[in-house]
Amino acid sequence: MPTMKDLKDLWVPRKYQKTGIRRYCSPGCGGDCTDAAHRLARRNANRLCDDLGQGWEPRVWENLGWHYSALKCQCQVYEYYSVTGKRAGHADLSVEGVRQFIAEWSGDPKKGVRKVGEFALTAARVLNTAIAEVLWS
Repeated sequence: MPTMKDLKDLWVPRKYQKTGIRRYCSPGCGGDCTDAAHRLARRNANRLCDDLGQGWEPRVWENLGWHYSALKCQCQVYEYYSVTGKRAGHADLSVEGVRQFIAEWSGDPKKGVRKVGEFALTAARVLNTAIAEVLWS
């Protein structure tokens, strides 16, 4: 029976060659992820953080391919490219570790951050009004 360490080791990326292509993939992934895709995801994550401004941190992870996002406080911005090559993604805002608000964006990632912030502010106003009605009516 595999131990917890054995299971964790399944998700540690390893470098290897396959069909003449440098790979960087975890045995548990099964996606034969490439080293080039990993490097590109890291570059894109750093560029996304630069585009968003000060305080954003890059995140890169593997899940049948390399993916990336930018993280600041409880807001995370994901980026991908449409089949036509257009830059797009979504932003989400978590409260106590639970994703609460999600906004899609295209073109400028700051649009997603603004949208998700507006959703959260609207919800906070509605909640504050409801609490005030209950407490002071």
